[in-house]
Amino acid sequence: MVLVKSIYSQNHTPASLISSIRVTNLTATDLDGDGKFEFIGSFTAPAKNKFERDLFLIAKSQGPAMRADFTKFQAYQPPPEGFLSSIDFVDQLDLDGDGVGEVFAMHGGFDAYGYLIFKKVGGRWRQVFEGIGDAC
Repeated sequence: MVLVKSIYSQNHTPASLISSIRVTNLTATDLDGDGKFEFIGSFTAPAKNKFERDLFLIAKSQGPAMRADFTKFQAYQPPPEGFLSSIDFVDQLDLDGDGVGEVFAMHGGFDAYGYLIFKKVGGRWRQVFEGIGDAC
């Protein structure tokens, strides 16, 4: 949680909210077949000051600590209906056969949802796809 708290602080989250960060998903998986686990996590800090703060993170071990390979941080005011726009890990699959699994995630919303795909390109993780569906 040291890495997660640091990312929240870097994104101007008030110190009073840091202790309220919740893990909504944390998955250890070997994305590149090297025998070492990467971590994919979703975190949220509830909207005590009217702003929800969500983090989607891909990280790996670097000695005794963790290093962020990809972060997608969002600070937003939820609509009156209370639907959140958090991003949650769904699964991994090596779609293109390059030996590194692409990361699939779902992006919540009010009356729609989105599927996202993250891929390691040139040694860096990038969002390469977003498809939106209607919940109605």
